[in-house]
Order: sequence, then structure tokens, then C-alpha cells
Amino acid sequence: MAATRPGGETPVLPWEQYHKPERARQPLTRDAIVNAALKVVDEQGLAAVSMRAVAKVLDTGPASLYAHVASKEQLIDLVLDRVYGEFEPPEPDPDRWQEQLKEFVRQGRRVILGHPGLAAAMLGAPPMGPNGLKVVEGGLALLRAGGLPDDIVAYTGELLGQYIAVTALEQEANRERFGAAGQEEIHAWLEQYRGHLEKLPASQFPNLIQMARSGLMAPGTDEERFELGLDILVRGLASFSTRADG
Repeated sequence: MAATRPGGETPVLPWEQYHKPERARQPLTRDAIVNAALKVVDEQGLAAVSMRAVAKVLDTGPASLYAHVASKEQLIDLVLDRVYGEFEPPEPDPDRWQEQLKEFVRQGRRVILGHPGLAAAMLGAPPMGPNGLKVVEGGLALLRAGGLPDDIVAYTGELLGQYIAVTALEQEANRERFGAAGQEEIHAWLEQYRGHLEKLPASQFPNLIQMARSGLMAPGTDEERFELGLDILVRGLASFSTRADG
């Protein structure tokens, strides 16, 4: 016998009897929250991260996040550690430690630049999570393979992290400042800057004027300046090496 509508004898149509099952909500986990926060970072930048923004990605309320993450600050630390998991420290080769160290720093910069704004989070936040500690361990292993004294190794681990973060911050700032401007527009701005330096009083700024006239103020691209700075750092480190070949 066909079903009828309440209070009447009109049959209920077959498709009216079908009830679409509700999709089961995925359980909220710390990993899901970190994934959502990283999505906010990648799409909008670190400044956009808030408990409310992350909750919106997860289609839940901000209060529900606090059962898994104590604060926004802890969440950012967790996101940063997740990103440290993208680093791949090499197996140290004492005969190639300088080139391995350079590639390790290059890799770190590429990873951080892939997540807008995280460079700022690196500064003043020593790695504490499991992925971050593995990155630090890998960097220290490379430095010790180069025959560097332990006091130099300990400080250099921090110094290289700062170099990665600051150069990434500089590149992000240049992107924000110049936007989609081509190299011609950027070159024109640099020429104006150099022209300003050349007009400074020679008695007070002889070195600035000389560098400006030689075209060496703010030379090259972001990549070229990064590589020059990296070469300076690694050559300096090699001077501390106890290895015969530096």
C-alpha cells in the first residue's frame, strides 16, 4: 500500500520519500587545524591567520579549535614546524660540506618563500617541534662535517636561519613594493636611488658616492644578492675549518 500524506489520501510521490543522508562531519583534529591554518597562510599570508579564519576553513566555530590548540601563537608554531618538514637535510659529505651547506640554505629559502609571511615567524622563534629539530640537527651535522669548532657551529646554526628568514623577508617586501613591475621599472627606480646618492656631500659620504658611481649599490636581482651573501658566509666559515682543505 502506497504511503499517503498526513491528513489526506493523496499518495506521497516516490522522490518525496527519499531523504538525502547528512554527510558525516569529519572529526576535528590538530592535524586538520594545522592544515587549515597553512591553507590560510598560502592563500592570504601569515597576517590573515586567526582562530576565526581557520575555523571558517573547517566550517566550525573558533571555540572548537581550543580543544586541540591552546592559542593562535601555538598554532603558528605548529604551522612553522609543519613547513620545516619540507626541508631535506643531506647526508653530510666532508669533502663537499661547503656546497652541501649552500644548497641546504637555498632549499630553506625556497621552502619559506613558498609560504608567504612565514619568514617573519622564523625570526625569534627557535625550532622546538620535531621537524624543526631535525632541520637544526641536519644543519649542525653539515657544519661539523666541515671541521668547524663547536662554538662556531652553535652560533652558525642560528645565523643561517636568520639569513634564510631575512633574505626571504626582503624578497617578499620587494614583491609587495614593486608588484608586477618589470625589470625596466625596477631598474629605473634604482637609477633614481643612485642619482640621489651621487648628489650627497662628498666630504661626508665619499664611500656611498663611490659605490653609487660604480653601480654597486643594490646590485643585481634578489637571487644574485642572495647568492653573493651566501658565498660570503660560507667563505667566512671555511676560514674557521680545521680541515686542511678548508
